[in-house]
Amino acid sequence: MTGTGYDVIVVGSGAAGGFAAKELTEQGLSVLVIEAGRSLSASDLKPPAGQDRGDNVQLFPRMKATLSGQHIQSRVAFFSETLKHLFVNDRQHGYTTPKDAPFLWIRGRQTGGRLHTFGRVLFRWSDYDFKGAGQGAGGMDWPISYADLAPWYEKVERFLGIHGTRDGIETAPDGVMAQSTPLTPEERSFRSAVETRWPSRHVVPWRFNPHNGGPLPSSLKAAMATGRLTVRPDAVAREVMTDPASGRATGVCYVERKTGAVCAVHAKAVVVCASPIESVRLLLNSRTRLHPDGLGNSSGTLGHYFMDQCPSLMFGRWPAASREGEDAPLPAHTLFGTTGGLYIPRYENACGAHDPAFMRGYTYQGSIGRHALAGGGATYRLRSWASGKCCLTVPTPLPLTRADAIGGASPCPISAAHSMPMNAPYCASRSAIART
Repeated sequence: MTGTGYDVIVVGSGAAGGFAAKELTEQGLSVLVIEAGRSLSASDLKPPAGQDRGDNVQLFPRMKATLSGQHIQSRVAFFSETLKHLFVNDRQHGYTTPKDAPFLWIRGRQTGGRLHTFGRVLFRWSDYDFKGAGQGAGGMDWPISYADLAPWYEKVERFLGIHGTRDGIETAPDGVMAQSTPLTPEERSFRSAVETRWPSRHVVPWRFNPHNGGPLPSSLKAAMATGRLTVRPDAVAREVMTDPASGRATGVCYVERKTGAVCAVHAKAVVVCASPIESVRLLLNSRTRLHPDGLGNSSGTLGHYFMDQCPSLMFGRWPAASREGEDAPLPAHTLFGTTGGLYIPRYENACGAHDPAFMRGYTYQGSIGRHALAGGGATYRLRSWASGKCCLTVPTPLPLTRADAIGGASPCPISAAHSMPMNAPYCASRSAIART
């Protein structure tokens, strides 16, 4: 089957794909977004009748999900009974890794991708991240600086309506905030304790993007409003097609998930935004005579120097008697529950501090007093997520031997010869582009 031509095909409808579609359609181009997962409806973003989300550790729902095939997805921080349908079934979407190098691959196959399930915390990076090598923090400097990205940070923040505060912290540059966000009394007392003990460290409220409450992310809604966007769900991209003479991209071959039919659609340009691992899979699968090692892989580095989201989750306790100030209304969503929390910006190897035994840096985000603690008592649960910024220094090979399940078939195998050592001197962009 051959599809109608477009100016641009965007593969993936998540964070990168949505903004690619928005920017291209607003510049007058016709765009087709190919999404491997299903379309969402308003009912997908409402809790089932009679079911309370329950802002606790969700231990029992995680156990049930493990038995029903979500043994990997149920380990993510924000997994819950009301959100489980927004994560893939691991039995149906399997993959393999070396026994000594496991990797938890968290995925959401639906229009909007993982935008419906990630923590929505969006801080700016600084030149301690982009130019850390030049400051003795190891790795390699990015070819761009914070000054290059600052105008684009502002454009995105204004469009999304980021909630947060301006804190004057060098490692977390201030952005454009639509409104301020509060800390709970417990989080404020935690901030005082941390900043008293470690004056060079800071505790600030999240800067986050509230969910718009609908099945389409704001970027895709804006693109749809132009009248120049077509979204094709349940379409698993198999390869980027190229011209046999020039080697330039001409379109995408995909498989209809429900029927198994193989289809082709053509365009003047193809933008690949299918998350780091899926984008690499697609480009490696796009081998031709002119691209024998995969599309965009003449250097042999495709599948190296990238980073997916890989946070760690920790729990602790904070005395309920340690409160500072009065309670304030907290942002909440009927499906996602209470939002917001505290954030500790990077302090390692930054602002004059240098640790020769530890390269690069990290941040913490978490919350205190926002989530129910089973049994009550005189303590509050402290939930913390530690996210590394370009600090993976031990190679972790990830052989791409998995295949996407289309019904019972596996039409998109990936050769085990291609492995992706996650030894990143810097984090590559989440989107790749094949130009005509």
